[in-house]
Amino acid sequence: MTDLQVIIPLAGEGSRFKSYRNSEFVYDVDIPKPLLPIRGKTMIERVIDSIGIQGTYIFVVRSAKLMGNQEQYDRLIENITKATPYKHHIVPVDNMMNGTAMSCYAAKRLINPNKPLISFNCDQIFHWNQDYINNMLLFFNNYDHDASVLTTTTKNPTYSFVKTINDINSNQIATKFAEKKIISDQGLVGVHYWRKASFLWRSIPDIYIKRPFIGDNCGGFNHYLPELYISQTLNYMLENELRITTYNLPSTDYTVIGIPSELNNYIDKHYNNDIKLLILDIDGVLTTGRKLYNRNGNVDYKEFNDKDWTAIKRFISSGIKVIGLTGDLNINSNVFKNRLIPIYGCRTDGKHLDKADFIPVFEREYSISRKSFAFIGDDYFDLGMMKGLSNTFCPADAPMDVKSSVRKVMSRNGGNGVIAELFDYLVYNNEVNKNIDTKDVYLLDIKEKF
Repeated sequence: MTDLQVIIPLAGEGSRFKSYRNSEFVYDVDIPKPLLPIRGKTMIERVIDSIGIQGTYIFVVRSAKLMGNQEQYDRLIENITKATPYKHHIVPVDNMMNGTAMSCYAAKRLINPNKPLISFNCDQIFHWNQDYINNMLLFFNNYDHDASVLTTTTKNPTYSFVKTINDINSNQIATKFAEKKIISDQGLVGVHYWRKASFLWRSIPDIYIKRPFIGDNCGGFNHYLPELYISQTLNYMLENELRITTYNLPSTDYTVIGIPSELNNYIDKHYNNDIKLLILDIDGVLTTGRKLYNRNGNVDYKEFNDKDWTAIKRFISSGIKVIGLTGDLNINSNVFKNRLIPIYGCRTDGKHLDKADFIPVFEREYSISRKSFAFIGDDYFDLGMMKGLSNTFCPADAPMDVKSSVRKVMSRNGGNGVIAELFDYLVYNNEVNKNIDTKDVYLLDIKEKF
């Protein structure tokens, strides 16, 4: 189905996140919902990554004017562009659209009415495999129907529902849809398919086309239209004797992350390999990389940043083990011992070991899986470690081959508080517990010798 058009409306306000004040929700509630971070990527990146369907994508977004923040709008466009491997269009709207159906309608000019269209919610992440996708698209393309919806077995009242009958081939044919009302055990997942996009446009009542925005008065004092959901347009299709089928999606094959508690639960379930061991390269990371040599050619001086030592104490107080791994134990060894931080040398006794050789050593010594390791390095000799681990980082002034090998390039240079920035980044991504006891940090500080 190379002619498939995929639309993702994300022009809503995300009010359920904005109004959330539970202390367990770690994110800044002023961040637009599609930009909320999920383990190093934004929500919209995770959603797009999970769909895995080839086609022309259309995103309906709030404009910079409607957002009230040009920087956030630019970030959203950048994230969409980065995450979408296929041809795509972005449709900014200056007014709040009156429901998801009208958000889709805002992109009508870019959609071929005679080609198939499929819509996805912007707050669902799919765990389906390619076989499921292929079979689903085969059903959409070959079956005698005008539209189809994905359903799952549920009685959760937050879903919309469909009542069905069996046809002669035992396929489920829709007879009625209900928004947030249980009329069967088949809940709508939020994926809708139309054999022709024009079927969606024809099922939107004229009164909504004339008044597509929230707040449009439709006659009379304070007489406003309710939001129009896609499930409601499906009933209009049934009234016009169009044929709609259902296709089952197991509940284990997707996750709804529409409210903060759902997002937190998703992170807990799918990203449970929390960082437990932080491995630090030293020269060029904790230091600027500059060294002062004496007349004998020995190093007398290196420059560290106190903010990094504080960040290390905060890492330790949050429950993360921190160790150093260096090719230069001269100075570094005493500095780390005075700070009570274990340190390992990869260049000793005339040998220069690949730092990746220490991965199984650290697994045995600390009884921690490499999946829970994090490493930050800055130079060529760190590449082996970076290829062996998933949670890898580097300073902004690292060489290009290092930058291209890590999960995240920090914005600060080595020796300029890059570990402090890493702590903030991991807290922001909910990978480090920010609710640490200040007394623990002070106690670690008192024990140090410097």
